[in-house]
Amino acid sequence: MAAFALFLLFAGGGAAGQADAGRLAEVRRLLARNEFVAALAALDAAGSPDSNPALFRLRAEAQVGLFDYPAAVAALEDAPREPDNLALRARLLAMLSRDDEARATVDELLGLEEPLPEAARVELAAELRESGLVPEARRVLGPP
Repeated sequence: MAAFALFLLFAGGGAAGQADAGRLAEVRRLLARNEFVAALAALDAAGSPDSNPALFRLRAEAQVGLFDYPAAVAALEDAPREPDNLALRARLLAMLSRDDEARATVDELLGLEEPLPEAARVELAAELRESGLVPEARRVLGPP
């Protein structure tokens, strides 16, 4: 009996994991085709992002595609504190002229052990500079 319960536990978990991976692949496919409304609908159908933190980032990307930057920032507030997520959040905050929040996000980004890849650092610095956050742009780029 215990063996059967363990089988159901592990077999069911594998099927759920495959379903989650399939949903993520579908959302990514929709985003790649610029079908942002359909991607949001697929994300809503995928359930709570708490079960899969990647859903926060995908929701933010869909909102950016719809030019709903405040909603994208809101989606990233609960996303894992990873370099790519923080960089996107800082860029969006700078674009929205929420300078203090952008500065705080840059501080958090620069405090991470994992560095932001160089191409992403240059892109973030350009956006910060364009938004008037020149000192933050210099900090993101680092010494020459």
